[in-house]
Amino acid sequence: MRYVVYDAETRGVSSLKQTGSHIYLCDPVTDVLCVSYCIVVDGVRSPISTWLPSQPIPAEAAADPGTLIVSFNDAFERQLEEHILHPRYGWPIFAVGRRRCAQAIALTHALPAALDSVAAALRLTVRKTPAGKRAMKQLAQPRKPRKGEDPSKIYWRDDPELLATLYEYNRIDVAITAEIVARLGFIPPQEQSVWELDAAINARGARIDVELLDAAISIGEQSTIEFAKEDRGADRR
Repeated sequence: MRYVVYDAETRGVSSLKQTGSHIYLCDPVTDVLCVSYCIVVDGVRSPISTWLPSQPIPAEAAADPGTLIVSFNDAFERQLEEHILHPRYGWPIFAVGRRRCAQAIALTHALPAALDSVAAALRLTVRKTPAGKRAMKQLAQPRKPRKGEDPSKIYWRDDPELLATLYEYNRIDVAITAEIVARLGFIPPQEQSVWELDAAINARGARIDVELLDAAISIGEQSTIEFAKEDRGADRR
């Protein structure tokens, strides 16, 4: 079996936690800082590489159709491909059927939904570092304008040491994800089918009969008015 494990780091002006991944990744200011990845063939993992936006896309990104694509919380990486990696940098869009989510794998084993928490539960030797977390948070959002800078513009941190720490943090995420798959394997085919259906539904959105919804809202509003009139009449009596 051959699969690629990858993870990305991004930056943006909006809050991912507050807006959700779709709005965050559709924001034209949001961009990718790096993508780290490795290839696993029959259980043997390659060294972890890191791609930067200034570089050509790696050859592994155009892997043969039989190669699976693995990430932790695939929904985020899937949208990142759609809105940023593909249109801006030429990365391919990997079909849902080729994708595997390490977060879903962890959840099927009743493990936590957070990557480092899974690493702790499995007692992995590789773990996220405090320095990496600090670098990620600092680089994920704009810095404050310095004296003499235009306060209406957006400024980013570009300290080489901070970026190097982030790249290592990104590689650690890939190492943890690869180890989770090595320990737990993929989810069963029947569960994978359900996961793919769920991914397709989330990508498409829920189908809504807008006319029926508008009519229901109108009925509800009219009923509220009628009930209010009845209450006022009862108070007068």
